[in-house]
Amino acid sequence: MTTKTKKTRRQINEEREERDIRVWSIAETQQPCSSRQISAEVDVPDRTVGAILKRNKYHCYKVAVTQEIFPDDYVRRMEFCEVMMEKANENEAFIRNILFTDESSFALHGRHNSSITRYWSQENKHLRVPLRTQYPKKLMSLDINLEEIWYQQDGCPAHNAREVCEFIETTFPERVISGRGTIKWPPRARNLGELRAKIIAALQSITPDMLTNMRKEFFDRLGYCLAQQGGLFEPLIH
Repeated sequence: MTTKTKKTRRQINEEREERDIRVWSIAETQQPCSSRQISAEVDVPDRTVGAILKRNKYHCYKVAVTQEIFPDDYVRRMEFCEVMMEKANENEAFIRNILFTDESSFALHGRHNSSITRYWSQENKHLRVPLRTQYPKKLMSLDINLEEIWYQQDGCPAHNAREVCEFIETTFPERVISGRGTIKWPPRARNLGELRAKIIAALQSITPDMLTNMRKEFFDRLGYCLAQQGGLFEPLIH
């Protein structure tokens, strides 16, 4: 008959310290990484992992989603920002007259769920993950005023059909921002009744002040993009 050896307090403390170190190590080296992932790797309850991290002043942060940028994009993004800022400085109404056709998209099925993507850290590192922008089942919101409007056209294949391009060129002569337009748009290409109703309700809640702030932020982001040599500039905003 064997007897079970009782652990000393020192042994228990050493095992706890080793466990805590493993939790910290995973939190620091594997980001993003949720407490559940750490729990599975260390083989301790999720609640215990959270308690260990919080006891050592770790906080749970969300991971932000950013546009995927390839090496060739940097120069095109800088050229775009320079042209846009020059036109905005020449004409204060320029940005106000841009129709952004892809400013907001509403997807029923997203590939990336940012609400559950987390990481643990003692400070907010503003982690971001690149997200491809071409997904099905989306609805765009448009409100067109053709007077002196510049039309911003994204790279969706359907938008580049011959009939569509001819209509846009006729409707907005020399006032198109796209891959082939007067101003080159740098990003690459990329039913729904209840969703449409919600979008309309949201659009009706937009105030003139909100639009003014949006235009100012757009102009500021052109400068941020130039400061980052065409790269991601979101860290400068925080």
